[in-house]
Amino acid sequence: MKLKYLKLILFTFYNIYSCDVCNVFEYANRQNSHYIGVFYRNRMFNGFSTLNHQHQYQINPSSNTRQEHEPESNENTQFNKTQRDFEYYQTLEIRANYAISQKFNLQVFLPYNWSDVYYNEVTQFINPSRPVVKKDSAYGTNGIGDIILMIDYVKNIETGKWKHIIKPGLGLKLPTGSILKKHNEGTFFHPDLQPGTGALDIILRANYLVTNDLWGFDIFTNYRICNQNSKNYTFGNRFNITTLTYYTFNIKSIKILPKLGVYTEFAQNDKKDNIKLTNTGGYTYFVHTGFDLILGKCVVQAIFQKPYFEYLYGDIAGNAGRLSLGLIYNFK
Repeated sequence: MKLKYLKLILFTFYNIYSCDVCNVFEYANRQNSHYIGVFYRNRMFNGFSTLNHQHQYQINPSSNTRQEHEPESNENTQFNKTQRDFEYYQTLEIRANYAISQKFNLQVFLPYNWSDVYYNEVTQFINPSRPVVKKDSAYGTNGIGDIILMIDYVKNIETGKWKHIIKPGLGLKLPTGSILKKHNEGTFFHPDLQPGTGALDIILRANYLVTNDLWGFDIFTNYRICNQNSKNYTFGNRFNITTLTYYTFNIKSIKILPKLGVYTEFAQNDKKDNIKLTNTGGYTYFVHTGFDLILGKCVVQAIFQKPYFEYLYGDIAGNAGRLSLGLIYNFK
């Protein structure tokens, strides 16, 4: 790579850093085509590091034997930390890309979110002199999430057999998802469990892709600037970066691209009434593995992310793993 191209890439990243913490889960559109896709992803949190718990990923954490009910009062409830407790977040998303020209893309993300929280044991102090211990407290929400609009600038550079694609972008996360979901007794769910954030957020991103006929290397970065919502709650600004490499196997009319890399995310503390919440934020490093399967204009994508190191601010359940699946159709 010529030195001037390397400087251009580094300049882009430095200015960006001066992205269910997951701001925009990236799909590498190397051909700058129109496409529409359906994406599913989930995130599992369980185990408390302060209690030396293991973080165990499960595709379906629900149990048919548990009795699901909400605590009678969140304000008078102590959630006893156990290995079986979990938080499970799922998103089903329709994503469309329109290539305005060879240099500009417009993307729209339409998400639907589910959250599911389970505590194996809770102690309720509605009558302080006679606390009651209950098993199997579970609750959750679902609904339309925050729509994201993104526009990218696309710069293609050819250097011999290699093609370099530089894509800085700007996006808005619109407050279309509800923040008013309530427990049975009438109190609002925690902001993390609401389908939306209730705020207009700004997303900055810069992607770099380099590829030849067989090998490729990608870097995806994005940074989300979070604003305060109507309930005076502000999610912490968050940054994530993915670096991965892949190789292309051609089997008749099918292309298979196995991928391996590292995904990292950072989040600042959330704020309530401009006061930092100490049990929020942190950073996590994941091993990123997966593949793309390409058949004509159709792409099937599968990605799994397994954490190997994290530091979370506070005594909260840790990352256990994440799964993302996608089905994409390219129009040209």
